[in-house]
Amino acid sequence: MTKDEAIQLFERLCIPANEMTHVKGSFDKDIFIVDGSYILRPTEQGIDEQVACFHRIRHLPRVPKIVKTGTFEAGKTYNYLLLTQVPGVEYYSVIEGLNDRENDALGRAIAGFLAGLHRNSGQSYDIGHYIPIVKGHTGTWREGHEKYWSFLGENLAKITLTRRAQAVVNEAFDYLFAHREFLDYQTGPVLLHNDFHPKNIIVEDKAFSGVIDWECSQYGEADFDLCHLFHWCLFPPDEGRAFHAVLKAVLDASAPCATVPGLCERQTVYQIEQDLLQLMWSGGAAEAARIPRLEAWINDGIQSLVRALRVP
Repeated sequence: MTKDEAIQLFERLCIPANEMTHVKGSFDKDIFIVDGSYILRPTEQGIDEQVACFHRIRHLPRVPKIVKTGTFEAGKTYNYLLLTQVPGVEYYSVIEGLNDRENDALGRAIAGFLAGLHRNSGQSYDIGHYIPIVKGHTGTWREGHEKYWSFLGENLAKITLTRRAQAVVNEAFDYLFAHREFLDYQTGPVLLHNDFHPKNIIVEDKAFSGVIDWECSQYGEADFDLCHLFHWCLFPPDEGRAFHAVLKAVLDASAPCATVPGLCERQTVYQIEQDLLQLMWSGGAAEAARIPRLEAWINDGIQSLVRALRVP
């Protein structure tokens, strides 16, 4: 959808749109930010799953709410989801301006938000990063991840990798199977954000404001929602942005997640899965970025980070 078409849609809806910004979201999707009040998500695809995600969280505070959904004809047929906008800016964009006290307060507020989110239970697991690779799994958390690994292995086997990359991928799968018993602990499926990172955390006046981008939400074990925070601590998209203070505060204030038995090994499993998935999705083109990260996880990067975060 073009900006002009989005303006036409707002006119059709009789909603004023004085200032409209067009941005690209996850998976290169069009997003329009309107007057600091609305988020418009148009697509030529179906929106039933997106709508279901936002209906699941409609009772939660500090999240976008559905204003309207529908279909709009503008040369093409667009389905659209119009949401309220959480006030503030991405935590990622202001991290360098926050001191330790502000990061600590932010992390504790985030932990409280996650606790509220994770009180919403489900009947089955949806296992996968960003999208459910294993959907509606009624077996154990461990069995679901083993199915996930089979999917990754089958698809990565179709990709031509360099000798070094293939060796690292083999090591990564060896790590997964050698540490699978750490996935035996489970408390049951709860609602997850499933893409919980500093660009989806919103702050206003240096305080926690809310969480956006719920299209990836699914049901899993609560500690799975920490995997992106760990990842961004060790591999921030830009050098010089350190998220360690807020992650430490989240861990300090989130006993159900932080005290999961074998947390380090579980988080390492999640990180390996994610980078194998990204390597698979790229058709091997992401070797330069993903292989060093896989090596870091195999060499126990999560253990070192957690030890550092818990040093008094």
